[in-house]
Amino acid sequence: MIDVDPTSTLYGGSELAPVVSRYSTFHPITRDFKNVATIFPLTRSVDTTEKTPEGVSLEKLAQTSPQSFRGKLNQGQVRVDPRTDKKESVPIAVIATVETTAPDKAKGEGKGGNEKKDGEPPRPVKARIVAFGSSSFAANNYVGAFGNRDLFMNTVSWLAEEESLISIRPREAKSTPIFLTAGQATVFRWVPVGLIPLAIAVVGSTVWIRRRRSR
Repeated sequence: MIDVDPTSTLYGGSELAPVVSRYSTFHPITRDFKNVATIFPLTRSVDTTEKTPEGVSLEKLAQTSPQSFRGKLNQGQVRVDPRTDKKESVPIAVIATVETTAPDKAKGEGKGGNEKKDGEPPRPVKARIVAFGSSSFAANNYVGAFGNRDLFMNTVSWLAEEESLISIRPREAKSTPIFLTAGQATVFRWVPVGLIPLAIAVVGSTVWIRRRRSR
């Protein structure tokens, strides 16, 4: 998946590491993500199907900007053909809930409080699944960037049915890595080391020459 939105690059992302700010506003995991961005390095698309089996419901949790291409993987490289590949908002995280029944304790299935009394119908329960296009957003290098930690922790809390723990956590006062493109890194490297000292030397030389000529 390739995102060519310049806004993503402005905030430290890249074509292969899009900064995402489009979420489901109805789901508990991302309901409060109004001003929260996340970064997904080397992600692929994860989409829903038009027809789902009975008892299964799907929902798109996070999507890239409308300036994205799905792309095709060819010999280890992602290739995009602007003539055939269209720009669109690509889902990179999908939620599935599956209706099922609780295990029958009388038959030795399952553990804990799911058993039913004799004569009662099986209790309906819902299995929860969250599929992300990239696991790297929760890796050590990226979990502290933007809202990645909140997205990961909220997902774990929702899967564990601990929705009271879902929140936007206060930001800790600590250093945050800055992600730069190769061009930006070159600019930041040479401007303070070469350009600024050169400008000071030129101005100083000009002032010295003018003063000498005025004597």
